[in-house]
Amino acid sequence: MTHAVQGAIGAPTSAPLRVASRRPFVLIFMALALALTLAALGAMEAPAVLGGNNKLTQAERVIREARSHVGARFRMGAEGQRRGRRVYFDCSGLVYRVYKDAGLLSKIGGARLGATSYMRWFQRRGLANKRSPKPGDLIIWGRRGKVHHIGIFTGGNRAISALINPWGVTSHRVNGLPEHLMTYLHVRIER
Repeated sequence: MTHAVQGAIGAPTSAPLRVASRRPFVLIFMALALALTLAALGAMEAPAVLGGNNKLTQAERVIREARSHVGARFRMGAEGQRRGRRVYFDCSGLVYRVYKDAGLLSKIGGARLGATSYMRWFQRRGLANKRSPKPGDLIIWGRRGKVHHIGIFTGGNRAISALINPWGVTSHRVNGLPEHLMTYLHVRIER
């Protein structure tokens, strides 16, 4: 009886052993086929998704990021905070957020600064004057030598900045503010 039981136990286990020994190869083959399929699908989607972002110059990224905030409201000290459905910025907070989100914060001092501090950072490097602004450069407005406002030059005598409410973040003419243009801050980015 012991022999019959051993034979009965031994017979069924020999067939599953052959199937079980093939199972790792089948799983590896299926995983490889799935990986190749996913890679092929990813390669087909990559140019559409990544190609557009990779082809943008740094200046184009800055302008695109600035335009994405048009319509946000003004709040002193804010750099993109949300309160309910609204987003808030002040002028230097907008500049900080735009350059941070574009991955270029080191190009404007590497930190959240006020408008006067941004101007001083650029002046120390010899990058502040009233000539030849390029898209992505910063603009300082003021009166009687005192800095009042900062914004981002978008080209064609236009800028984006965070103005007091009711305007908030808006696109406007460079000379369309009551303050006078003091200087352009020339940001060293690719254009």
